Amino acid sequence: MTFFSSTSTQNNLPTANTVVSTAASVIASTMLVRSVAQDFLPKNIQDYFFGGIRGIFHRFSSQFTMVIDEFNGLVGNKIYDAAHTYLGKKKSPHPLAESRLAC
Repeated sequence: MTFFSSTSTQNNLPTANTVVSTAASVIASTMLVRSVAQDFLPKNIQDYFFGGIRGIFHRFSSQFTMVIDEFNGLVGNKIYDAAHTYLGKKKSPHPLAESRLAC
């Protein structure tokens, strides 16, 4: 049985530079496609095409859930403590979220 060392898994992670350059390329390509579509496609086809894209994005939730473990192994997690201190005073509109914050 072979185990992965921490160095081999770290080499597979993208660097911040790679992520930023990829995001910039995707955004630039999207803007180019949008401007070409607005210049050359009729209005009804534009509405159909961009309406379909909007429909895809509306399927995703606008809420974001982050799970922070209370312990990191046997040691307390400082990020959890900070989040608990910050969020402990705030009221959530969702009762389930409040129960997860309760100590």
